[in-house]
Amino acid sequence: AYMKSRSDEVRRLHVSAKQTLATSVIATGFPYDKDVNPDNNSDNVARIIPYVRDVRRLGSAAYDLSCVAAGLLDGYWELDLHEWDVCAANLIVREAGGVVADFRPDRGVSQAAGNETLVREILKYVI
Repeated sequence: AYMKSRSDEVRRLHVSAKQTLATSVIATGFPYDKDVNPDNNSDNVARIIPYVRDVRRLGSAAYDLSCVAAGLLDGYWELDLHEWDVCAANLIVREAGGVVADFRPDRGVSQAAGNETLVREILKYVI
């Protein structure tokens, strides 16, 4: 995957090289049924927040994943997505040297993304 810069130079996208959550800014989102389903990702946010530099909520899984691929975000996770939310962006993350890991098959498409080390770290807190 490639991105054009302001100077019209084309550069290859690459996920962040950060190796610790303490220095990482990660993103997440919340399932559409968050108001009626207590399994709504808020417990995961509460569990991981003490260990990360910060958390963002941008509103689009495809955009979050694309930001991970470009190294603008260090990692990402979300519950209860659909294939059409993530398919293209998953490819972009992988082409940028990243990892996309599925977890929680009981909550639709639930994924974490980033470099291999950060995905492993995210999955310690996200269940």
